[in-house]
Amino acid sequence: MRRHTFLGRFLALAAVLALVAAACKADTTTPETTEPTGTEGPVGGSLVVGAEQWPKCINLVVTSCASLSWAAQSVSYHLTPRALEIDLDGNFVVGPLVTEVPSVENGGVTEDPFTVTYHLNPDAVWDDGSPITCEDWDFTWRAFLNTKGTYYKVGYDQIESIDCSDSLTAVLNFKTTYADWPALFGGAFEFVMEKAAFPDADPEKPDLSGDMVNEIPFSGGPWILESWSEQEAVLVRNDSFWVEDRIPLLDQVTMIPIEDQAAEINALLNREVVAINPQASDVSLIDQVAADPGVTAVGGTTPYNDMMWFTNDKPPLDDPVVREALLFALDRQAVLDALIKLNNPDAELVNCPQYIPGLGPWCQPVFEDVTYDPAHAIELLEGAGWDCSGVPNAPCEKDGQPLVLTISANTGNTRREAAQQIFKEAAKPAGFELDIENYGSGVYFGRVCPRGLVHVCDYASAGTPAGTILFAFGCDYLPTEENEYAGGNWNHYCNPENDALMKELDAEVDTAKRIELATQVQEILREDAVSLPMYLLPSVMIWRADTVGGPLDLYATHVYSPYFNMYDWYAVEA
Repeated sequence: MRRHTFLGRFLALAAVLALVAAACKADTTTPETTEPTGTEGPVGGSLVVGAEQWPKCINLVVTSCASLSWAAQSVSYHLTPRALEIDLDGNFVVGPLVTEVPSVENGGVTEDPFTVTYHLNPDAVWDDGSPITCEDWDFTWRAFLNTKGTYYKVGYDQIESIDCSDSLTAVLNFKTTYADWPALFGGAFEFVMEKAAFPDADPEKPDLSGDMVNEIPFSGGPWILESWSEQEAVLVRNDSFWVEDRIPLLDQVTMIPIEDQAAEINALLNREVVAINPQASDVSLIDQVAADPGVTAVGGTTPYNDMMWFTNDKPPLDDPVVREALLFALDRQAVLDALIKLNNPDAELVNCPQYIPGLGPWCQPVFEDVTYDPAHAIELLEGAGWDCSGVPNAPCEKDGQPLVLTISANTGNTRREAAQQIFKEAAKPAGFELDIENYGSGVYFGRVCPRGLVHVCDYASAGTPAGTILFAFGCDYLPTEENEYAGGNWNHYCNPENDALMKELDAEVDTAKRIELATQVQEILREDAVSLPMYLLPSVMIWRADTVGGPLDLYATHVYSPYFNMYDWYAVEA
């Protein structure tokens, strides 16, 4: 599974620093994207593609749906307009919705008070022909703040108001300096929604928790969602899209969920689907399709940090000593060697929490001291009063309770299932018994992990080029029954000292100070043994080149995912 949290790793360091600096002192100009201007190919035709995961609904705001990367890959990328986008060189560039990147130089960023001004593209329209205006921005902002169970409000909660005096100008008035402003209303996963599509919503406090269960009643992108169900999503060309080079060549694309990876490969080989984007498996996926001359496969490393996420408030993991012992009981090197290097021989362990190595200057290898060491785990546990005399035949116990943890992943992911078996056997001599409980993607990400129903969740999370990780570890973003399990802090972790540091990091624009703060944050995360980073998630894009043409591998290792540019795909004539 890929759970998104924010931007992707292709944001080059220079671009990040320029944009952060623009918030206060530096000037920046709009970089030119290197994205192709369009693909020449025949117009018309319909294709079917496979989706390895499937959301339980398609609400773009609510926790249960917005957290799954496949919700973006299968639906929202194709429908929702974005302010700034991330190009192939890792730069923030103008998206179809705006005319320029705000900066101090062009008057788009002011320091005191801190404001960001976007000038909207006057050609931008919804699929019904109505203009996209500042009122849509204001509605989207309020929906993120007020929808029950909203997954992601970080940054939006730093906006005090949006000035819509001019319908084609959105002035974002912030409560304080916010360094990650370029990601709002765009970037990797954010967007703008059509206000008029929700006439029954309270305009002051719109709550969209009951909307968009199985339909998106608007489009400001290349495609229109004709229908969505648990069996398929049907996208048709949006002829009203104002970006000529992104009007789809195909008439229709149908996505079908195939969550079992073996079935996914067979569906491609049997021509039931023309493209799939599976996570790397416990075998070489490229080797599995190599015998078919009509198939092309490209492997790569994605901008997602695969981590073991500990539920910090679930006994016995509410004891930091037990979490510390667990770090040394999980043999992540064995998983890397046996599974990950099958599809990426150069893969290495990741030792920074949440961040992506090479994505900005933030990643600090604070977990490099963690190696598989069952003797050390036993030493820690016995020092905390656990009786480990029965190891390895029985787990340690304390007060009559055996040290048994539930470890979980989404079903159908054979790599993670194989990794669970490695972890299970390695944990026994370290005093732990691991019970494996796996769930379908919708339940896993919509209920199990947010609510902390298991001890350890295994999923990948996108990095943060501007350095903010408050959404994943901040006290204000704990999912609880009271807030209907809203928020991205699925670790159920709260350290007031670290919380204050993360908030200070978000408000700081001096690069050197930000690096210092990010380092302190990571050191505390390591000290608290909050979770265990493992490796960058490998992925493979596979398609039938004898059936579908176009640059299908262009976004294969981008945070937007390979399906992002389906508008450039076309049907190959037999």
